[in-house]
Amino acid sequence: MRVDDNEFADPAVPEPKVSGAPGEVWLVYGDLEHDDTHTNCCASGEVTWCEDAQFAADVRYVHAATAEAKILTLELALSELRHDAMRTLVAWDGTVLPKAHDGLMQERMESLRAALAVGAAQRLS
Repeated sequence: MRVDDNEFADPAVPEPKVSGAPGEVWLVYGDLEHDDTHTNCCASGEVTWCEDAQFAADVRYVHAATAEAKILTLELALSELRHDAMRTLVAWDGTVLPKAHDGLMQERMESLRAALAVGAAQRLS
């Protein structure tokens, strides 16, 4: 029961919480005979959940904290890749060798520079 639902509840007592919830669960629709909607399946009382998929029609749901942690990990990895790419371009730009001798490498560096510029513009918008 929520504290605000009970005028006699002690606000100093914390709300009960569940720990150890699974990082993902599956909505289990059963062995469907034809395509159907979530609403229809719920109306018939056929929807349950499980920590593992049971049937081909089951739908995976990921705990928000799990998804957020994965997103943060990917954002950090992407940031590190951008940093490495920028360092590569700085090193390429600072090389004393004539760049004309390696047209393919020059083309790749310009493609990398363009991709970084597009990515920066997308992050700003």
